[in-house]
Parts: sequence; structure tokens; C-alpha cells
Amino acid sequence: MPQILILADDMTGANDTGCAIHDLGIDVCCVNDLSLPAPLAEHCPCISVNLDSRTLPPRDAARTVVRAASRFSGPDTILYSKRIDSTLRGNLGSECAALLEWLNNGASCLVVPAFPAAGRIYRNDTVFVHGVPLDQTSAAQDPDHPIHTSSPVQIFQSQTDLPAQVISLNTVRSPTELLRQIKRCYERHIRILLLEAVSPSDIDQIAGAAVESGIPFICADPGPFTASVAEHLALHQAPSPRALPNPHGHKMLLVVGSVNAVTRQQVSYLSTHRAVTPVLLDVEQLLNGPSSAQRAVQRAAHAILRQSSEQDVLLLALSTSIQSRRLDFQAAATKLGCTPREVGQIVNQSIARAASLVIGENDQFGALFSCGGDITAALIRQLHTNSMQILGEALPLAVCVQLDNGYYLLTKGGMVGGPDAIDQCIQFLSELVSPSSHFHSCHGRRSP
Repeated sequence: MPQILILADDMTGANDTGCAIHDLGIDVCCVNDLSLPAPLAEHCPCISVNLDSRTLPPRDAARTVVRAASRFSGPDTILYSKRIDSTLRGNLGSECAALLEWLNNGASCLVVPAFPAAGRIYRNDTVFVHGVPLDQTSAAQDPDHPIHTSSPVQIFQSQTDLPAQVISLNTVRSPTELLRQIKRCYERHIRILLLEAVSPSDIDQIAGAAVESGIPFICADPGPFTASVAEHLALHQAPSPRALPNPHGHKMLLVVGSVNAVTRQQVSYLSTHRAVTPVLLDVEQLLNGPSSAQRAVQRAAHAILRQSSEQDVLLLALSTSIQSRRLDFQAAATKLGCTPREVGQIVNQSIARAASLVIGENDQFGALFSCGGDITAALIRQLHTNSMQILGEALPLAVCVQLDNGYYLLTKGGMVGGPDAIDQCIQFLSELVSPSSHFHSCHGRRSP
């Protein structure tokens, strides 16, 4: 059983926090689907699980947390991390509360919603993304979970009845007072502590105080705090060589499904700086019924395959990822007689099917890039794989893994990175699939 168990509400989140642990020299296995076997997870010191729970109703999300914790934890599990989205989307309160209840040891939940390397900081109970309050960013228009406040404490208080308290940046930077406040909140049964941080040193200070306090606690953060706690706990592993299959070919397939302005800017940059012509999967056709969706998927796959005879980097994107017009999930759900979540599943599964058709017809693809956590999870399912080993980051919050069937996969959240982020990811992958690559296994870890 693992020493570290990470429970994330989507695939990119599972990879992001897993990568932060990998950077400490600890092997990490990510698991995509709770209902399937996960062969790479056996004997792995850190397991990071995609709960696929961000769009679930709160009670269902809570039950999923308990299922995952029950399946993957054990007597050796020292550190529990409830990975939260860096833009605070999803069932933060209900999932953290469910993990605390399942542990049943009086633990506190220490929430540190900062990721300075990715431009996320937390001060004055406000999350800023590259200096902009969260509710003024693209996250505010998320079709499933629009953000209406930049205040983490307001979000937690709206999602759980557990008492919550913010610990200010001034307190965080006073070691004696920080330790006193953590202990005091624990004694007063304040179960949710939200700690402000704007730099890696702030996060490290919180982690050191949490470990020194001696109280039972879980981490709730986008990754850096969990990694810092693991480092303070001096968690490590014995060398354990693990051979993965050789990669397939040298071509790359980019699968983009995120629907925000950041992604559109990145695709535009890519089209300007590389000879990449996007093949669009028309979302309206996907929602006109099964036969229309099937035709749209096949047309997109055939268009990619025609390009692949001359190009090594191919881009498959949802029409809504390139065009500024957004999909009205509620209107689409009403038309189809289903829920908005099911509309999203139809779209995600369709682009994943198109990608799998391409890979099945051309054995020269060795690397995949995906943008958007739900797209990534659907793609992994279509490839009939469930577990993967973390390899490293192309840039903060853009993580590369190797699937248990040999493909390299680099995943990135839709709002992650600057205009050249996808281009950087392509460069990272190109070094892995190059015939002259020296990317070898070393005690279960790999480095270019």
C-alpha cells in the first residue's frame, strides 16, 4: 500500500500533484478509473487517483472519495492529499469533508490553494491568477462550474457545514504564531484551515509547522503543499526498477478540448509558429444524435490521417475550442433529454474516439498531448489503459506520463501556461520520441 495517496477530481489534477511528488524522487502511479484494474499501482509508494468527480453532485463526489480511499490506502499510508483545482472548481467542501469523515481520527484539513510557479497565489482570502482575481478570469465562465467568488473560504462554507477559518499571510510568516494558530484551531475543532501563501517559502513554512504541530491532518491544495509536507516527513523509497513498454512511433497527436480564451490563444500561436493545421470536430454535429456524431468523428479522424502522411504533429480540436462561440450545455441537455454532465460526456467521448481511430490506423504515433482533464480521462479510456507512470513536467501544471501500453501522454489544464505553452509541450515530447532520444529507465524514474 502507498505511503502517499492523492485523490484528485480530474485527470490533469491527479497528474499535477503526482508530478510534484515525482520531483522528490518518489515513483508515482496515476490511476484513471476506479472500476478497472491498475497494474502499475501495485507496490508503488505514491498513488494518485482521478476520481472524475468535478461535475458530480456533491453526495456522489463524496462517495467516490470514500471508494478510492478504501481501495488504495492501507496501514502504510502516511499522507493523504485531497487535490483541489487551482481555480477552485468542483466539490471542494464535500470531498474534503468526506475524507475527514472516512479517516475518523479528528484530522484537520489544511487548505493551501496557492501554486506560485503557475501564477496562483492566495492573500486577503482572495485567489489571484497572474495578478487577476479568480472571479475575473476565464474560470468564471467555466460551463460546468463557473466561479462567482475569489474567496476560498466562501466556497468551502457554501459546500460543507464544517467550521472554517483563514490564517493570514502575516501569521504564516511568523513561525511561532503559525504553529500556535494551527494547534489552537485543532483544539477548538475548526476542521477547515485556509492558509494564505504567495511564495514557495510560504508554502514550505506552512508544511513545516503542520508536521511540527503533531496534529492529524490532510492536505488540500493544487500540489506544492502536498509535496512540501512529503519532504518534511522525509518520505522516500527504495530503488525499484520498473520496465515500461518501448514507445511506438515518432508522430504526435494533439487533442484539444478546453473551451477558454487561454487555449484559443495557444492554438493560434501554434498555428502561426508551426506548420500545424487544426482539424475541427464539429460539436453541433456531435449533438445531433448518434449517427450524426459517428459521421463527424469519422470525418475528423480521416482528415487527421490524410495529414499524417506528410506531417509529424497533428492537431485534433473541438470546434468550441477554436471558435469563440460557447456551447450552451443546458440548452443542449434539454434538446437531447439528458443532463448537462451527459452532454459533456458525449463531447469528450467523441473526440477521444476520433483520436483512438487515428492511432489505431497509424502505428507511427508515439506521443499524445491533451488539453482538458475530462478530455484526457476519456482519451485514456478509449486507449484501453488505466494506469500510468509520471515522468516529469514540460512546464508547471503540464505533466508527462507513460501509459502502461507504451504511449507517452502530456496533459495540461486549459488555463495553464502562456501563449507558447502547447508549443513547449510539443518540444518536450519531440525529445522523447526522437530516434536519438536517451530517455532511459533508472530505478523506476526517467529523465531526458
